[in-house]
Amino acid sequence: MESAGETIVSPIQEDFHKSLACYCFSNLEHFLTHKKMQDYASNLDSQQHPLFVTYYLDGRLRSCIGTFKPDMLGKTLQSYSIIAALKDHRFPPVQLKEVPHLTCEVSILSQFEQIAHPLDWEVGKHGIEIEFSGEDDGETYRGTYLPQVAKEQGWDQRSTLESLLKKAGYYGGDLESVSGRFKMVRRQASIKSQPSKCDLSNFSII
Repeated sequence: MESAGETIVSPIQEDFHKSLACYCFSNLEHFLTHKKMQDYASNLDSQQHPLFVTYYLDGRLRSCIGTFKPDMLGKTLQSYSIIAALKDHRFPPVQLKEVPHLTCEVSILSQFEQIAHPLDWEVGKHGIEIEFSGEDDGETYRGTYLPQVAKEQGWDQRSTLESLLKKAGYYGGDLESVSGRFKMVRRQASIKSQPSKCDLSNFSII
């Protein structure tokens, strides 16, 4: 059954999404082994999408990071398959020994809207992105969640925003102290693959 904010994926799309997930595995393993990213098929850059890469370990969330900014698909996937694994501040970086035990989900987003109020979005319907500057250090902080995350975690709007502060790596104050500086975007629809494993011994670069 299709849930709020999601689009049913056809079998062809499922194959395409699985190939993207396989690339994430291959690129991550290559990076952890050789400290450099793996090439991808240049025709992927003919498409521009915002996307998220999510890794699971034993059915539990291991890490998830993405962007709401549309950019070349191949370039974005190459970057965020690594960023999601190593830069999610809620978790320690993924280690090479974990890769064979991970599953991966790639989500492609659409329908973006800028919003002025931090509560102008609905749990289970919208994905959100916050961006703000730290009051003391002037550093830019950014955090994003997919449409399904808050509902799956049982969060209300406030809990979701508080979690996003941590995901962004900000520990300099509470929600009230920073929400007035938020730049926010919401996204309503996502096309996502089911969490997938990949046999890298049979994988060729897409």
